[in-house]
Amino acid sequence: MPEFTPTPFMLEKFADKDRGGGPWSIYAWCLREAISKQSGIPVLDEKLSLQDKMAFMGLMNGWSDRVEINGQLFEYKGDKPVQDVTISKMSQIRRKSTVTY
Repeated sequence: MPEFTPTPFMLEKFADKDRGGGPWSIYAWCLREAISKQSGIPVLDEKLSLQDKMAFMGLMNGWSDRVEINGQLFEYKGDKPVQDVTISKMSQIRRKSTVTY
């Protein structure tokens, strides 16, 4: 992707996307949309709980080998991820897609 620099035109055109943070939140929204369109990965507006964020941080830092995030079980054996995802509570699944490794 080329360099993405905010412009006055962009800030005016997408002013309705401001979440109360000013120009940086409009820029962040535009950048997120551009990355989504370029990569083909849909934007997920789902919010994670603090517990899920901490579990994910533990998994990524190697503090734990197995965590449940938003009803999905993620597991590593050594440095290799286990490819199967076990869903423990179907009612918690709200995603349109699944995280891939």
